[in-house]
Amino acid sequence: MWEASRSLKAEPPAELRDELHTWSFEQCLEVSRLYQELYTQGGERSDEIAAPLRVIAGLTGDGEIRSTLEVALARQGSRPKQHDDPLEILEEALANLVIEGFREIMIQHVALEMRLMVPDNYGQERTTEIPEIFRPEWIGRQLRMQGWLEETNGQRRVRLFGMSFRAFEIAQTFIAEVAGHLEKDGKSLVAEVQQATDFCQGCEGCRYRNNGCDIMPKRLDAEERLSKGKWRLQAVGR
Repeated sequence: MWEASRSLKAEPPAELRDELHTWSFEQCLEVSRLYQELYTQGGERSDEIAAPLRVIAGLTGDGEIRSTLEVALARQGSRPKQHDDPLEILEEALANLVIEGFREIMIQHVALEMRLMVPDNYGQERTTEIPEIFRPEWIGRQLRMQGWLEETNGQRRVRLFGMSFRAFEIAQTFIAEVAGHLEKDGKSLVAEVQQATDFCQGCEGCRYRNNGCDIMPKRLDAEERLSKGKWRLQAVGR
């Protein structure tokens, strides 16, 4: 699946575009049926724009693709035009993760989501500096001060590639607030709940790949060692 990175000049592959074009013409009747089912005249402009994407997702018959599209559409509608206040950046990043289905988070995940929302040099006075806004200590402190995390029995230890992290439950009041904003736009939270570590599904194509992920070197190293181990087993088997 092609995925653009904000730090690279990427173009969607022409071959994929052509295959989608051919596929859609082969499914004309089903496209027409789904389009009429998903979009009615006089609806919101945003629904009109999203209808072709929802039709394509519906044609796949894959629930995960449909769910991923709805998450992306909800995230798109939630982004403000400017990010000047660090607390607003933090709040929106956490809301984005709630929209994706996370009910518990790792602080490191929140930091990566925040980095995705601002320019590369945001808050930096020197190129090697890590701005306070992206430091786990600041993020954790602000999440607690704002009441966006559950206060009692709301954390557990998780491990990723030899690294230990804390996972924190997002406050139910915050989740309800996000759900309320979505309902005003005729949308709802996804039903499938994500675990705190589910954002780490592989470095290739990851939207956080170019955002200073501390987990990435460990994961790549572990995958390389696993790959070498499989190669040795295959060589012995021969």
